[in-house]
Amino acid sequence: MILKHIFKTLLLLLGLGILFSCSSDDDSGGTGSGQPQLVLTASAMEATPGEEISFEVTSDGEAVSDAEIFIDGAGISGYSHVFEDAGTYEVVAKKEGYKDSKAIEISVQEIQVDVYVAGYETDPSGQTIALYWKNGEAVILSDGNNFASATDITILNGDIYVAGIENATSGNFVAKYWKNGTPVNLTDGTNSAVATAIAISGEDVYVAGVEVNGTNYVVKYWKNGTPVNLTSGSIYAEAHGITISDGDVYVAGVEENASGNFVAKYWKNGFEVNLTDGNFDAKAFGISVFGGDVYVAGFEDEASGSPKAKIWKNGTPLNLSSGSGSKAFGMAVYNGDVYGVGYDYNGNTMATYWKNGFPVYLTDGSYFAQASDVALYNEDVYVSGSQKNASGNQIATYWKNESMVILGEGSGESTATSIFVTKTIVE
Repeated sequence: MILKHIFKTLLLLLGLGILFSCSSDDDSGGTGSGQPQLVLTASAMEATPGEEISFEVTSDGEAVSDAEIFIDGAGISGYSHVFEDAGTYEVVAKKEGYKDSKAIEISVQEIQVDVYVAGYETDPSGQTIALYWKNGEAVILSDGNNFASATDITILNGDIYVAGIENATSGNFVAKYWKNGTPVNLTDGTNSAVATAIAISGEDVYVAGVEVNGTNYVVKYWKNGTPVNLTSGSIYAEAHGITISDGDVYVAGVEENASGNFVAKYWKNGFEVNLTDGNFDAKAFGISVFGGDVYVAGFEDEASGSPKAKIWKNGTPLNLSSGSGSKAFGMAVYNGDVYGVGYDYNGNTMATYWKNGFPVYLTDGSYFAQASDVALYNEDVYVSGSQKNASGNQIATYWKNESMVILGEGSGESTATSIFVTKTIVE
């Protein structure tokens, strides 16, 4: 009996061992033990409608090129996908002989593109006021008691910075900027001064401009309100553009030479770089640094006296127009493409932008028009400027992909000086 009991006990233990072994096999998920694991990664975990996301699949650190990607259970072709609609999507990689990847989530968020345009407009009393338009709605910056103008606009982390000028009680112009509508004076009105361009780097606010000390024009920039002089003031000079790259401060402008001609130039950390030789008048306006290359937009007079729009790349000029008169006032570099904006003249003055040297005419020449600045978002080109109407009044406008949006009222003069485009996540 004892042997029989021991034998039954052994059979029971053996059965339990087989059961445990089967349970262990079931925990493998049915994919088989020893199969390699797929790992799925995405170029971005957040996207906006219409944006393409690319995927990468690896196993044990090696690329897997023939896995299949499933989005919410539906297979796609290839390793990239354009998400057309907002939502949250689950993505998994699968391949026969491999364990499925862990699921990742792609969040596609609806966005709103906001267009900010700085400038000035004459109010019903005849006073010129500084303002900017957000998606066509005017935001007034000055109170209308004194002449004021907005010259440049930029936005960082939701804060809106606008450079400009306002007439003081002394009769002199005060260089200033507004942050979210609150004015910050850079000069006290003892001397006339103009703020022409603004750039933000981290927590620092840089504003380029000119201060008139008696009869001398001193090009400078203010860093958080502290002035840095770039010229001595012994001869006439102007500043028109500013950008910050890798901690270096670039300011574009012009300085008169001994012959009385204007020389287009820029200053890098206070050291000047001449773009023209001074034989003919020239001016530099917009400046951008991309991939270590310095781009400057402006113009230079020809022997005939007609101006020629140019962009200088590291000092080498590119003529933008073959016409008899043109000027470039602003520029931007986007995805390696170089955009300049201004006007071209071919019997009529037309607002124009140039992409890599090729012109795109925004107006037909029926009325005087010119462009002042350019901003790029995705594949859309936004250009600020102005055009005269049938009454002869200059009206602030901007163009999106050559389609005009009128900003000014039309009953008085208005001008758009700068444009900035940003996106807002729609909650």
